[in-house]
Amino acid sequence: MQEVTFKFDNVMISNDFLDYFLSLTGIKDINYKNDDYLEITIQYTDDISLERIKLELELYFNVLKIPEMLSFDKHIKKDLKKEQIVIKDMCCEYCIKGTIEDLFDTNGIVSAYTNYDPLVDSFYDVTFYITYDDSLITKEEINNILENM
Repeated sequence: MQEVTFKFDNVMISNDFLDYFLSLTGIKDINYKNDDYLEITIQYTDDISLERIKLELELYFNVLKIPEMLSFDKHIKKDLKKEQIVIKDMCCEYCIKGTIEDLFDTNGIVSAYTNYDPLVDSFYDVTFYITYDDSLITKEEINNILENM
């Protein structure tokens, strides 16, 4: 069994959320906290891909064109590298969340989050905390993703 955790901003769970996701082939269990942000942990099998899980969540929350992901963790147990990369001046919240989604979609990135807090709205000195498998992606490739956001 595998596990993935997402943290979203500006999304709402309705009564059918658990029923819908538990009906998907490959989804075995879901736990969530809905405080200031929605944090969802999903246990799944090889019958469903991470890409499909992300897409199903984005479709359900109607955020396909508006990034709302604040963080993710694919819970991969390997020898991993960790990086902290500071961006001195981020453009906007959209860019931060869009970059997190780009990192999720990048092979080799295991987890990512930032020190950005949407309740504070500061786009200066945003630190990206990234865990990655260096047999699949290099630090330079990660830097390129962040530079080209």
